[in-house]
Amino acid sequence: MNICLDLFCNVTRQVKTLLNEPIGEMVHGHGTGQGVFFPSAGTRISEDTATLLSPAMIEAFVLPYIQKAADCFGGAFVHYCGQHEAFFEMLCKMPSVKAIDLGNPEKYDTRWLLECCCRTDTVLYSRLAAQDGETCRDYVRRIAEEVKKTGARCIFRPVLVPDQQREAQHVYNQWHEIVNG
Repeated sequence: MNICLDLFCNVTRQVKTLLNEPIGEMVHGHGTGQGVFFPSAGTRISEDTATLLSPAMIEAFVLPYIQKAADCFGGAFVHYCGQHEAFFEMLCKMPSVKAIDLGNPEKYDTRWLLECCCRTDTVLYSRLAAQDGETCRDYVRRIAEEVKKTGARCIFRPVLVPDQQREAQHVYNQWHEIVNG
């Protein structure tokens, strides 16, 4: 594992040098066309294999290496696919994990995700599942109300999007009225 960690840190430093990106910052564009600037998370870690492990194995074999990799870059943005509530909670409790992106958010209860993130001040940068038959307006309203109620920090990446500019402006305004109102 130490060999893999050294390779990861060395290659990430080289790529950041080529991009002229500071060690402790990054622009994360996974799943978005524009990218999002993270001033306190200098690397992205994808850790899908942990969803196959027990919490004890994650604590012994995964978290120490996430921590060491995050330490090299002033913090980390973590992505993983699958369902593992204990792993999500462990990541949220790590101060070096600044944001989490789930590959399968439909496997989780949205309120629970937001509450976990709020308790630890972790940014949820993830798509959030729509309910069957939900309209775009209803979906945006429901998620905005959950974000407002929980106080979570969330970069909203909707799965239901409007197909007209006027509708897009409406849901944008709706989101901000609820979350900031």
